[in-house]
Amino acid sequence: MTRGPDGRPNDADRGASASADLSAGADVYADADSDTGADADVRNNPRSTIGPTRRGFLRATAGTAAAVAGFSAVTAATPADEYRSVVDLVDDFGADDTGEAPIDDALAEAVALDDVRIDLPEGTYWIADEGFERWRFGEGAESEEVSNVALVGHGDVTLRPTQGTHEPILTLWGERVRLENVRIDQTGHHTSTGVSVVAEEELVVRDVAVDGVGDGPAEPVDSPAEALEGAAAIIVGALDSDGTARVSNVQAPDGSIPYHRKVGCWVNELHEGDLLIEESTFSQFSDNGIYGSGPGPGDGSVRVEHCTFRNNNVSAIRLGTAGSYAKHCTVVIERDEVPVLPWGGLASRAVWLWYDFDGYLQDIDVTCDHPRGMGVYTDQSQAGPITVEDCRFEFDADGSDVVRVHAAEGLLTLENVSIVGDAGDGPAVTVTGRDVAIENLCLRQTGANRDGLHLTGVAGTVDDASIDVSGTRIVADGDVAVGSLGDGGDGSEGGCSSLPARSSSSSRSN
Repeated sequence: MTRGPDGRPNDADRGASASADLSAGADVYADADSDTGADADVRNNPRSTIGPTRRGFLRATAGTAAAVAGFSAVTAATPADEYRSVVDLVDDFGADDTGEAPIDDALAEAVALDDVRIDLPEGTYWIADEGFERWRFGEGAESEEVSNVALVGHGDVTLRPTQGTHEPILTLWGERVRLENVRIDQTGHHTSTGVSVVAEEELVVRDVAVDGVGDGPAEPVDSPAEALEGAAAIIVGALDSDGTARVSNVQAPDGSIPYHRKVGCWVNELHEGDLLIEESTFSQFSDNGIYGSGPGPGDGSVRVEHCTFRNNNVSAIRLGTAGSYAKHCTVVIERDEVPVLPWGGLASRAVWLWYDFDGYLQDIDVTCDHPRGMGVYTDQSQAGPITVEDCRFEFDADGSDVVRVHAAEGLLTLENVSIVGDAGDGPAVTVTGRDVAIENLCLRQTGANRDGLHLTGVAGTVDDASIDVSGTRIVADGDVAVGSLGDGGDGSEGGCSSLPARSSSSSRSN
């Protein structure tokens, strides 16, 4: 699986504190999260036996920049004048568009033109063996990065791997890379695939669908070190510090079968630039929806907007670098619907924050009735400020954490946050060793033995809050100033009785 140049998991070199915490079992859900150490060798570079075939064909005339005829196109097709050559993979290179013969040789010839837009007419295209690769870490032609290549589908275009593969169907790394309007077909038996597209300067991915459930190695094992895995649905990143990556309308709703380890969107560990993931869906994955918590020493930012997540194990949105945020997203966590990891690990967080994250979560809806579900959760490595604003949480499973934040220097701000549902037992919000500023909080949890806020070793303020719980509204042992506080039961100022409608009136600009 292509995650990094030497097979390291994304967070392996981000400090000892996180891995030590997990190995020590400090987190009761650690069995769902340990992905450092001995299992690094299974996160290897994609392999390929495909060699290039050159015919020296060059089509210097630009083709017509037709609009993408595929599903829910975000913008128009890539302009032809951005490339020295525009070619048709079928007409110009004889690629089979019926799915009966592999297109690897034709694709190798087209990609060799380098500054090229490769158009794929409507049809099905079979990429053989263990996928097509052009990136820096292979051997021979596979190790040759491209400079400026676009692969653009027109109409209903399907890329189909060889049945039984567990590697990315397509790996394209280069200075500028585009992938547009294609479907990745992983419906074959025992097939789990995806794409790896990484650029130094500019990456654009839009209108990509991954069809079918990732069906790879799924034998229960005793530890993460023994677990094999399938390719991530998509791997992305911008390698230069001033590079950009934009991922729009990637639809991967089917995820993976239980006991098969598979990520939805993996942010490559070499990512140093700025990445925007928007209007996309990642659901039913056993190993995170978006895994963006540790791009590596470059600390590239990861921004998530207008995305949907359903029933992802470990977390839906996982962030860990400065400048990162998530806004206008929906997360659903349903009882009995989250796929378990090979070693039995099961914990589903809506948002998990790590390391240098210092941003905000805005306008996020979370509904959860899973007993191992959580809302906003921080790893003990996370140290910067966190703002949670205009967010809504509906939790119905007893003992579930809606917000749980560990000790750090950074301020936790909760503003215009609503927490409702039938959850009982324990506190809805737990903050330890971190200053807080809580304003306009609406918290109504009707289950038995449910407390509102547990603030341990905390200084700060709670103002204009409405807390209606069966247990104690606020348990605090630090210097916390409590201002206006209602119980939500009489319609008084700050009261709440149901989940408020999503509002688009306020939004940060970036």
